[in-house]
Amino acid sequence: MTNSKSTNSRKVSRYVCDDLADAVIADYFPDKRKDLQAILNGFNRNDIDFGSDATASLVALRQNINDTIAKYDSDLMIQGRKFFDRYASDNLMLLGFLSLPYCYAAANGSAVLSRSKKILEDPKARLSETALFVFEVMKSGAFDKYGAGLTVILKVRLMHAAVRWYIKNSGDWDVEKLGEPVNQEDMAGTNLAFSLLVIRGLRKLGRQVDSKDAFAYIYYWNAVGQMLGVEPDLLPADNKAAFKLEREIRLSQFAKSESGVKLTKSLVNYLTKETNGTLVEGMVEPIMSFFLGDRVSETVGIDLNYTQKTILKPYRVFLSLKNLLVDEKDSFGKAYLEFKKHSTNSLDDQIFALP
Repeated sequence: MTNSKSTNSRKVSRYVCDDLADAVIADYFPDKRKDLQAILNGFNRNDIDFGSDATASLVALRQNINDTIAKYDSDLMIQGRKFFDRYASDNLMLLGFLSLPYCYAAANGSAVLSRSKKILEDPKARLSETALFVFEVMKSGAFDKYGAGLTVILKVRLMHAAVRWYIKNSGDWDVEKLGEPVNQEDMAGTNLAFSLLVIRGLRKLGRQVDSKDAFAYIYYWNAVGQMLGVEPDLLPADNKAAFKLEREIRLSQFAKSESGVKLTKSLVNYLTKETNGTLVEGMVEPIMSFFLGDRVSETVGIDLNYTQKTILKPYRVFLSLKNLLVDEKDSFGKAYLEFKKHSTNSLDDQIFALP
């Protein structure tokens, strides 16, 4: 039975954004937008100073991020990072086949994403940026003095706020119906797509994930989520709470929409081209459906016939047996090298620029 207090709090969260990040955008947009971008362009390491030109709101946002990470247990964070390192290549694959299309199933949230021509017309860039973000926050020392994890998080947080500013100033966004753009609930759901959903995906691949490792990984993403502006009430305190929150958001927000179907189709088309000549050529939709499940697959416009579903069954068995019997010695470095084969992006490219 759903806790009414929790449900009501979550519903209210659709009308709550991120006051700290929004205050920065209010100070710089639209007239001083280039000034803010110039400051961010020079901010590529956690210890770099903003300089005297930064507003009090920007300094406060950075301080909030620094204060947040200091509250998290370092041992659990290390355990969560090591878990990623163990399955880094699988995690990279699951971004495209599970995490992103899962987010597209949220009708109101996908209405925000579909407004970006870049996401619709260049899914490769979207996937590359998302992968680079994950690598940067999962890198050993990401939150240390000489790391860049806090830097990337601040830039993404401001990018979300800038998207909100543009959409709310467009004059055609129905807040009452859709909620605020990039609101608390949507951010919480996205955070689960990178934590709980990845754990589910790994288990579908046959990976043996115990409850302690699962919690450590969720805990790590809780830290990232809070630094990105998600309020603590929407961050799961344990594995059971994560399961419950994901279910509540899915039942409330998942619905077939034109934007969600378009976003998924664009992603499928890109992945289809990328997998030509491989063992899984022509099987992008069946594999994506395998990870998403039938209901969510239908929500994002993937409707497989009996033959397509049947063809994938041998792959399910093969993947499960391979992961149970073979130790592939995966690592962050191995996954990152694979990522670089398909992308030339780096933190220095400023791909986390303001829209």
